[in-house]
Amino acid sequence: MSNDYEKFLEHTRREEDKLPTGSPSLSIGMKDGKGNLLLLGGRNSKLWKLSTGEYAVHNTCTFSEEEAMKAYNEANGTNWKLDYISKQFKPWYEKQFPIVAVVPSRSTPGETYNVTRDPNGKLICDLKCRGFRHYGHCWHTDAVKELKDEG
Repeated sequence: MSNDYEKFLEHTRREEDKLPTGSPSLSIGMKDGKGNLLLLGGRNSKLWKLSTGEYAVHNTCTFSEEEAMKAYNEANGTNWKLDYISKQFKPWYEKQFPIVAVVPSRSTPGETYNVTRDPNGKLICDLKCRGFRHYGHCWHTDAVKELKDEG
């Protein structure tokens, strides 16, 4: 576990309700096989950002960060601040996964894909990239790796 991640967890524990005990299958900030991002664990329900851009908690899906936090608090009996996603999670997450390249699409003129690097050094492509979601790598990440290998 990185030192920044430990600081992030400690900060959120001090400011808000303690995180529940018991280990989730994924750590906060990690993605499942479908590209869904775990934002918060919970006693009764987890908060996810889906690959579609929606936030999901229990039976609720919304594009609103505040509505997602309301649903999370209601499902888990917590009182996290409604701006948690924008004020705490996003800044922390962006530090963990910096953008290393913006790669143009080969098939759609004007479309680009952000390639980031996770804390372990793995290249990750945008959620909108079907190749990356399906195979775990894609033309965009391969191109960045090839450029890095060339110098």
